[in-house]
Amino acid sequence: MKELSSDVRIIEARASLTERQAEVVEWMLRGLLVKEIAERMKISERTVKAFRIQAMERMNARTSGHLVAKYIYEKLGIEFEPIGMSRI
Repeated sequence: MKELSSDVRIIEARASLTERQAEVVEWMLRGLLVKEIAERMKISERTVKAFRIQAMERMNARTSGHLVAKYIYEKLGIEFEPIGMSRI
């Protein structure tokens, strides 16, 4: 794989998500709760949850933790394959 700068990797990781979905995931990475994310983004908790669900669907993540893990791996430019999971 071609070596990419960290800026290019971040753009690629975010490419599959909208700007707002990526922002929610970034706040999740920092350990914020839905209520805290909503306050910082000046949106409702329901909207935060909707962005999270949409991001999970776009990244084929089964849980919030899975979403965060896949997002980090994409940012680092590493292929994500959970232990014990075979490719389909």
